[in-house]
Parts: sequence; C-alpha cells; structure tokens
Amino acid sequence: MKKIVVLLLLAGLAGFWALAADVPAGKEVLKLQAKMGTVTFKHKEHATRVGDCKTCHHKQQEGATPRACSECHDKKVVKDEAPKLKNALHKTCGDCHAAKQEAGEKAGPLTAMKAKQCKKCHVK
Repeated sequence: MKKIVVLLLLAGLAGFWALAADVPAGKEVLKLQAKMGTVTFKHKEHATRVGDCKTCHHKQQEGATPRACSECHDKKVVKDEAPKLKNALHKTCGDCHAAKQEAGEKAGPLTAMKAKQCKKCHVK
C-alpha cells in the first residue's frame, strides 16, 4: 500500500513539473535585443524553476496563452501604467533573483545587476 501511495505522489509531482515547464515550441530560449547587447533568457529553465507562468506573465487571463512582455511593456514609453520594458524586466528579474539569493538558492546574475556589471547578461 505504501508503494502505491508513493508512486501516485511521484506521478502527480512529475505531472505538475511537466506542466510547469510547458513552454511553447521555439520559445525555450529567448534572445532579448537591447542597446547594451543581447540578453539570452532561458525561458524553459525559468518556467521549470518558478512553476507558475503568472509569476512573470502577471496580467495573463486564466487559461489564456501568455503574451510577450513587450505586448504590455513598451520599449520607449510607459503604456497604460505599465513601466517601460527595460525597467519592468530589470525589476522583475532583480526582485526574483534577490528573493532566491536570500533563500539560499541559486540566483543567477543578480550580483552582476547590483554591481552594474551589465555585460554579464548583455552580450554584443
């Protein structure tokens, strides 16, 4: 009986993680173009770690396909109270990486953001 319960729990967790990493084909790795250089964003890896698309796609309607950040966050102007894309990405990414670091987890290039070492993420 214990084996069946454990197997069911493991199957449920595997299913949860499979759904959490459900990134559309061709969107597993995103190349974000910026003046300072291209930022490579490992979308699938982040989706797997975070587990909930709404963490980043925060205005997403329930059951809707997530939209690109740039659909709400314009590159040049504040649009409908949404901050510019650069500011939104730096804040969202920085806040999440800071929380991970404070929790003792792998935090990626957070120290580069704080130290203004832009080229750690932005590559020309």
